[in-house]
Amino acid sequence: MEGDRALLARVLSNLVANAIRYTPAGFVRVDACGRTAPSPWRCVQDSGVGMDAAELPRIFDEYYQIDNPQRNRSQGLGLGLATAKRLSDLLGLDLSVHSIPGQGSCFSLRLPVSEPTAAAPLQTQRAETTTPAPLAGRRILVLEDDVDSRQALCGLLASWGCAVVEASDLATALARLPDADTAAAPIDALVVDLRLPGADDGLAAIARLREALGSPVSALLVTADAHRADVQQRATAAGLPLLSKPIAPMKLRAFLHSQPPD
Repeated sequence: MEGDRALLARVLSNLVANAIRYTPAGFVRVDACGRTAPSPWRCVQDSGVGMDAAELPRIFDEYYQIDNPQRNRSQGLGLGLATAKRLSDLLGLDLSVHSIPGQGSCFSLRLPVSEPTAAAPLQTQRAETTTPAPLAGRRILVLEDDVDSRQALCGLLASWGCAVVEASDLATALARLPDADTAAAPIDALVVDLRLPGADDGLAAIARLREALGSPVSALLVTADAHRADVQQRATAAGLPLLSKPIAPMKLRAFLHSQPPD
């Protein structure tokens, strides 16, 4: 199989985290099935609470949580399975689920298999290992208050070789900016969630961070409300690109490639 191992690991991690959450007692198991078959499978199975058939069409929707109708943020945001589905689609994986109430659930990933290719000449291999990745060393500040979303985004950026500065609120982000009196590397780009704790929102945070940095550093606004006309209008008025959460890795990479480092 050819693909991004870091993204595949994120899919499995999200599925396992979901299984653990809905299994108060019993087991959570990760199986590898059909290793020699044309399309091998990875399965995350649990003996947890299970789901009704009527729930299954919606479980991959953003912010959908079966047991959290009051939207209690302490129980997460309901982005784990949505992110797993988005990344699975990106990687060409077939993600499916089978569940029985009271008996547990099984999420299955079918992995595409590529044809083997001839090994590249040794000289070419050496050149590839010494050529830096296009995003390697880029210093990205991620401002996101949800722990799971922040970890997923930071992990993705780190897998591309970026140096990540992460913060859960504006005060922390400001405190972690490089000091002008030191030789610390500058921030190359900002990735900021629209919804932030307190009175701040992503638009105000970007303006404040740019002011503190003393330059109009490239910034990306992210939100699950990117489909809303008022949000799009505010982003356009501020001259900010806007991406929907969970962030599609290809779109994030495209944004970073379009913003050359200072």
